[in-house]
Amino acid sequence: MAYPLAAGEGRSRALTYLAAHPDASAQEVARAAHISLTTAKDARKRARAVQEGPQAAAESNDGPVPEGAAGRPAIVKRPRAHPVCADPSLAVRRLRADPSLRFTEVGRKLLRTLDPSAPQPHDWAAMANSLPIHCAPLIAELARHHAESWRLLAESLTERMNSRDAEA
Repeated sequence: MAYPLAAGEGRSRALTYLAAHPDASAQEVARAAHISLTTAKDARKRARAVQEGPQAAAESNDGPVPEGAAGRPAIVKRPRAHPVCADPSLAVRRLRADPSLRFTEVGRKLLRTLDPSAPQPHDWAAMANSLPIHCAPLIAELARHHAESWRLLAESLTERMNSRDAEA
C-alpha cells in the first residue's frame, strides 16, 4: 500500500474515523484511513488522550504531564532502553559485519540505504544552497516523506524491542 506524503492527512482521517467509531481496533482504523498500523495506533492513543484530558495522558506516560503550547501536554521522551552507537559510520560498519543482514535481501537493502557515503547532516545546508530553487518544494516534500518513513521504521523497531522486553 502506498501512503500519502503528508502523514498529517492520514492522522486527520484516522481521528475523524475514531470520532465516529471510538471502539474501532487499530487495524480497522488503518484500513479505513489508508494509513499504517503504527500511525493508526498513534492516532488512537492521541484521540484517547484528548477525550480523557491531561490526567489520563499523565497516567499513560507514568508521570506528570509537562505543559506545552496552549496548555496541551508536551511530548515526553522516554530514556532509551537500548544503547546506541554515537558514531554513525561505526554503527554501519557493525551492521555490515552482521551476517543476518549481509545475507538477506532486506538486510542488504537496509545496508545500501545506510551507506556512509550518503550526505550527512552537516552537508544539508550546503546542498540546499546549491540546489535549483524551482526544485526546492518537491525536494522538501520528498525529504519530509523520507523522514516520516524513517520515523515509522524507528517506531516499528522500538515497538518490537519493547514487546520483546515485555516478554522477557
